[in-house]
Amino acid sequence: MKKLVSGLLVVLMVAMTILISPVNKVLADSPGNISQQQLQEDLVKYSYPYSDVPVNEREQLAQYEINTLNQQVANFQPGGEYTLNYLENALANMQKLLGNSSQTHTTPSAVTNSTSSTAPVAINMIYYGQNSILFSAGETVEQAIINAQPEFLVDNSAAGPWDGDANVSQYKSAGIKYFEYLAGGYEGKIKDSIPDSLQANLKYIAAAAKEGAYGIFLDQVSDGIYTTANYSYLSSIYNEAHSLGLKVVFNTGVSTWASKLMNYCDYMNSSENWQIGTSLTTIQSKYAKQIWMETEGVTGTTAATAATTAANLTEAAWSDGILAEYACNEYIVLPSWLPSYVSDLRLY
Repeated sequence: MKKLVSGLLVVLMVAMTILISPVNKVLADSPGNISQQQLQEDLVKYSYPYSDVPVNEREQLAQYEINTLNQQVANFQPGGEYTLNYLENALANMQKLLGNSSQTHTTPSAVTNSTSSTAPVAINMIYYGQNSILFSAGETVEQAIINAQPEFLVDNSAAGPWDGDANVSQYKSAGIKYFEYLAGGYEGKIKDSIPDSLQANLKYIAAAAKEGAYGIFLDQVSDGIYTTANYSYLSSIYNEAHSLGLKVVFNTGVSTWASKLMNYCDYMNSSENWQIGTSLTTIQSKYAKQIWMETEGVTGTTAATAATTAANLTEAAWSDGILAEYACNEYIVLPSWLPSYVSDLRLY
C-alpha cells in the first residue's frame, strides 16, 4: 500500500533501523578528519548507521548529513525534489537518532509552534463548519485541526464573507497556513448567497490580511477564460493579495484549465474527486508542485478502513508529485477518523 519516499537517507528506513539496533557512537578521540569530497560520496553511497564505512568516519558522516539537511532547509525553494516537510522531518529524525536533540536549525518561513511539535502534513484541509464545536470528548474542532497539523487550511473567519468563527491567530501560531474562503462567482458573473463582486472581495482580502491569514482561497474560478474582463477580475484579486503579502489559491475543481490562469495564482485547486490510478493531465503534471487536490465522499465499513482509503488517496497524489491532497467524507465536518488518517500519512 505504501511507497517509501526515497531521499538523502530514506527516513523511514532510518526510523526502523533505530528500533532494532542502537546508535553506534564513535569515540570523541577517533582519529582523522574525512575530506568533504569523501563525505559527500559516501553520503550518496551508504545509508545510516553507515556500518559499511570505517568507524572513524561514521560520526563525521552523520554530522555531515545533518549539516547538509540544515542547508537545504535554510535555503528551501518550492518546486524541488523534496518538500520542506520532508527535509525537516529527515533533519529531526537524524538529530534524534544521534542524540543531538539540543541542536537547532532555522528556516526562512518557520513559525514557532507552542501547541504542537509535529511538522505539518502536506494536505490542504478544506473545512466549512464551525471551529468551536466538539470534535470528540473534551476536544473542539479547532484543537483537532491543530493536532492534525495540515500544511494548508481553508476555513472561514470573521474576516471572510461567511463570517465564520475560525481563529486565524491560533492556526498561525500552530504553523498552519490559513487561507480565507472567498467566492469568485466565475469572475463575478454569478451572484451567490455571499458577495462575490470584485470590490467586495478586495475588501475581504484586506480584512483577511489584517487577521493574519497566509492567503485567500478563491472558489468558483472559470477553467477556460478568453475575455479581458475575466482576467482583469482575477489579476486584481492576485495583485491585491500579493500587495498585502497573501498567497492565492484558485479553485477550478477540474483537471484541465487555461494555462494563463497560473499567471494569477500561487496554487491551483484541481480535481475535487481525485482517485487512485487517475493519470495526471498535461497541465497538472507541469504545475504539480503548485497543485492541490481533494477527494470528497470517502467512506468505509469501519473508521479504520475509511482512514486507510483516505491515506492511500493522498499518498497516491504525493507519489505523482502533487503538492497536497486532502481526502474526507464532506467539507462541513471533520472525519471522525482524522487522527488515524494523519497518523498513517506520517508513516509514509
